Amino acid sequence: MCLADLGTAGENVKRVKMYTFLRKHATGVATTELHIVHVERGMSWQEVMERWGELTGSKEGFYLSHQVRMSV
Repeated sequence: MCLADLGTAGENVKRVKMYTFLRKHATGVATTELHIVHVERGMSWQEVMERWGELTGSKEGFYLSHQVRMSV
């Protein structure tokens, strides 16, 4: 069993797919659900552009990360 608390810190959570499994056991039938979700923890492009418009310093702006991330 796994319970995950997604979306409480402002993430955008979208359920992509759900699988339901029924399994018989000694005292009856158990239902198990598998939820596949996408979680976006970044900002929307609109919010990025709004914040970019508020910048005033010559060293403020966009920076490119060279960190390799796992992508699906």
